[in-house]
Amino acid sequence: MYRNSFPKCEKEGAYNLVPFSYFISKGKIPSKCNSCENLLEGECIRDFKKTNSYLQLDYGFCGISGNTNPVLKNKVNDIEIFVPEKCSSCDYLANYAEGFYCKKNEEEHGDFKRGLDWGDWEPKGRIQSIGKGSVNHGVSIFTNKNILTQEIIELLENSEKIKAMKIYRKLNKIETIKEAKEDIELY
Repeated sequence: MYRNSFPKCEKEGAYNLVPFSYFISKGKIPSKCNSCENLLEGECIRDFKKTNSYLQLDYGFCGISGNTNPVLKNKVNDIEIFVPEKCSSCDYLANYAEGFYCKKNEEEHGDFKRGLDWGDWEPKGRIQSIGKGSVNHGVSIFTNKNILTQEIIELLENSEKIKAMKIYRKLNKIETIKEAKEDIELY
């Protein structure tokens, strides 16, 4: 699930863990994140205007070497979930509601899940959520799933909007062509 990890954090700084809490959530986060203006509620808003979602904090290299190219780990309701190849068979790979995370040093991280280590790999296309949303008490709440697979992103990047729209509509169970078209136009 690289959607929560990209674009990568470009902020320089130390990865040593420091205590952090937000309401009842407690744990440790990288010190470079603790002093960053993009830290919000234990997650990162470094590219919120494009992604329309919080991103995982940058914990850096996990300490385990291997290939970080994405491999299909799971498919749930036609949604393809990719993880770095080195993580696919790692004992530290764990599943939770939002996807996969790394449970290495989980006791230190506490409530703040460590994202997967994608190394130097980056997706070809930009990562962007699409779909309608609303604002409730200043917080953006998306009314549809906003699911984009790598296939849809590549189709959009190659100006194949109709094919992308059909797949997007089916994947997100969108009833009308008009609504799917409006979502695709936001990309």
